[in-house]
Amino acid sequence: MPKTKTLPVEVMHEFGTLNPKFGSVCLNYAEIGKTLEDLTQDRDNYISDHAFLPFNHYSADFNVRMHEETADYVADKLVRMQAYYNQHREFFFDQGFVTFQDPRLLPLRFPVAELIETMPRHELLTAISQHQQITQVTIQ
Repeated sequence: MPKTKTLPVEVMHEFGTLNPKFGSVCLNYAEIGKTLEDLTQDRDNYISDHAFLPFNHYSADFNVRMHEETADYVADKLVRMQAYYNQHREFFFDQGFVTFQDPRLLPLRFPVAELIETMPRHELLTAISQHQQITQVTIQ
């Protein structure tokens, strides 16, 4: 699918959430690159400057949240992301991101729909897990 539509910052502010609830259908990150969240998670110092691409474009691609994160987990993630941002402030300034609070930098998710739970959550997850294929790869 072409990735030609962009999410305006105002829409990100209004509809973005740090922790969508279980069953939220959210827009996928549609860039080929890494967000600040990814850079922080990977402790990435080796990618080119052009590989940093914050959430900007969207398409019909989506994911369904089958979990919720705790408030403590989200708060800790934000602290780690802000520390990474501060350590690399000059890079982010050069990219036009003069504040960590820019919604394109935050780990926002954008819910567009919700699943309606018609069975207990644990039964739903068990039913889904029975259709997953697990592949084990051994690297020598």
